[in-house]
Amino acid sequence: MTIIREIQGVNAKETNGSIVDSNVIGAIKSISPATTVHARITFKPLTIVRLLLFDSTGKIEINIWNAM
Repeated sequence: MTIIREIQGVNAKETNGSIVDSNVIGAIKSISPATTVHARITFKPLTIVRLLLFDSTGKIEINIWNAM
């Protein structure tokens, strides 16, 4: 399972298919390099939200700019 969470806080942990971390904002069961991940984020305009995308190859840090 691919886990998307905020970069701040402790690492997300998966236990028996359940994600236990208050920082987790979403999860994707499968993903490929061709997959585009869209996230709806409700913060102030122009806020940059830093996320970590975890998969079997390690972790990839991504930045998402929310738009109005």
